[in-house]
Amino acid sequence: MQLKDLFNQWALFTAGRYRSNQWLLSKWDTLDGLPVSEEKISALFAHIDGALDLKSRRRILDAGCGGGWMAERLGSSDRQCVGVDISFEMLRNSEHKNSKIVCADLCALPFQPEVFDAVLCYFVFINFLNPAEIKRAVDELLRVTEPGGRILIGQLPDKHRSEGYDAAKEEYRRFCNERFPHLRETRDQHPIPIQLYERGFWTSLLDERDCTYSIRDSFNPFFRPGQPSTVDWRFDMVIQKADR
Repeated sequence: MQLKDLFNQWALFTAGRYRSNQWLLSKWDTLDGLPVSEEKISALFAHIDGALDLKSRRRILDAGCGGGWMAERLGSSDRQCVGVDISFEMLRNSEHKNSKIVCADLCALPFQPEVFDAVLCYFVFINFLNPAEIKRAVDELLRVTEPGGRILIGQLPDKHRSEGYDAAKEEYRRFCNERFPHLRETRDQHPIPIQLYERGFWTSLLDERDCTYSIRDSFNPFFRPGQPSTVDWRFDMVIQKADR
């Protein structure tokens, strides 16, 4: 089944229950009703800002935006943000007062070249299984980014550090079950494929393109007070498109 269909089915299954908690809608967490603290969200956006330098950006693309909650936070009176996602049903959960939403495939973006000065693509390639589609999507992100613009591709699972993820996930599950024992587990409902990556796959891919890049630790998806804000079992690619 195609990724579009999987996320469409998941969004329909939730019947709008997660519109106000899109961390769950995006399957970034697994307990139905689990509150997401403003501290966690602020830490995530501080991490994104550190990579994209948001204050200097005026046109941002949120590529793979799901229900659009990050695009909504990134948009403002002096900064336009456009969210794009392949799942129409996910987009039906969006409330976009500060952003615009488009249903489209990352491998064929419906935008003119060089129209965005920053691109956010977070928790997206974690679900891509086809290397050819990954390369086409990266080429599209570069195509719509203006010269000198920046792209953040984040939450890429490190193939060689999956044991660290498994341990952190189990610790987080215990933490949640102790504090929220009444909440229902959603992990096994409409499972979504996960891709593990060699870091060399990404460096080889980007070495062939007109850009520079750096590799950074990802934001900790299990972040909570007393825990680090970044983890090394997932990684981010921060890409700078070459100036003319």
